[in-house]
Amino acid sequence: MVTPDDLRGRVNAADYVVGAGVPQLGSLESGLLASMTSPVTSALAGGLLTIAGAVALGAVLPAFRRYRDTVTSRPA
Repeated sequence: MVTPDDLRGRVNAADYVVGAGVPQLGSLESGLLASMTSPVTSALAGGLLTIAGAVALGAVLPAFRRYRDTVTSRPA
């Protein structure tokens, strides 16, 4: 909604690359950690890292915390 029209293709391409590549890295991390510890530890670590990453992004980029979709959040 806020991406300028002339950058939408590039943003879409970046979204595609992240969507295609990051799950593979997560699988690699999970598999390596599970082979060194246990599957439960690996799953717990993955969840905690996800939460820590979200908190870190919110701290570094406060505009993400304040963003509200004005088109779909209007009262009916």
